Amino acid sequence: MTASNLNVDLRYPTSSGPLYKVRWSPTGDPNTIYFATGTFQSKTPQLQTYACRLPTVFETDHDEPSRRKFTLDLVTSLPHPSHVTDICWLPDGQTLVTGGNNGIVYVHRGKNGMLKTVNETKLHRRNCVGVAAITRNDVEIASVGKDGELIVSTLNGEKIHEIPNADCLEITGVQWRTVNEIVISGSSGHLTLFDCRQKPPGRLLADQSPTPVRLNCLAVSPTLHGKITTGDRLGNVAIWDLRNLSKPGLSKAAAHSAAVWDVRFHPDRPGEVISCAEDSTICFTQWNSSVPDYFPEVTTTASLRRMQGPTSLPFNSIDCHPEHNVLVGVGDAGTIFLKQT
Repeated sequence: MTASNLNVDLRYPTSSGPLYKVRWSPTGDPNTIYFATGTFQSKTPQLQTYACRLPTVFETDHDEPSRRKFTLDLVTSLPHPSHVTDICWLPDGQTLVTGGNNGIVYVHRGKNGMLKTVNETKLHRRNCVGVAAITRNDVEIASVGKDGELIVSTLNGEKIHEIPNADCLEITGVQWRTVNEIVISGSSGHLTLFDCRQKPPGRLLADQSPTPVRLNCLAVSPTLHGKITTGDRLGNVAIWDLRNLSKPGLSKAAAHSAAVWDVRFHPDRPGEVISCAEDSTICFTQWNSSVPDYFPEVTTTASLRRMQGPTSLPFNSIDCHPEHNVLVGVGDAGTIFLKQT
């Protein structure tokens, strides 16, 4: 499948170097929304927040009327003591958690994108590759590291659960599936579920292919918590259906020609996954709604819309705003892209 050129509404170059991760804040106002992004492999790592002013229905680009006229302003540029490996906002939109390749989990707070670092805790011996937060009685942070550990901690760094060897190989991502259940992805090609109300080990969910492929990333559906999407090193995007844990469903689509680095469910279209990859493409994969609830592994039930970036450099991360459906993408080019979906 050939890729069309990525027709974006705004292309915003930065001088920060490669951008590794991007996430929208869940809050904002009717005219302005905020996102955070972080650098990787730069001499002076930074955590940055931006304000995105939304265009009115009457505002378009005079040169290209089909484009919506977004504007971006840098709000905060915080020195980050290590490369930013993951970003997670809390629902209040005022607290941001980041992971570093020094094994430290950082907590930042502020309003309207004006953040300052309020806590940092060394939780992992090696690179902290993923962070995810949830609010129960208190805020709990799940973090995973290249040391193979899954750790659940408080905002002030106090450990609640510590699970060594959470995956048989390298862990690549972590998400809260429910308020009690954590799911991790790994280079083994497996998903593993951990129920915080029970003692480990976790429940292993395996890709039943003859040769399982390394999973690079995962995301939980914001509306259907039984659905999880993953991206692998060969360019495949998959949806796992975990509503029946004794017989989980798995459907794959060959969305990219190289490793997938980030996946997100579209906020308004539960059967659609947005992904980005090493081959400098962003893909919208739509699964047919007529597919049975618990489908076998197939590769033909999805339609693909693939778009090629303006350079050959990888896209590292994407996110779609939950209310305004604005897609933001970042990558090795150090440029921020915005597109109305």
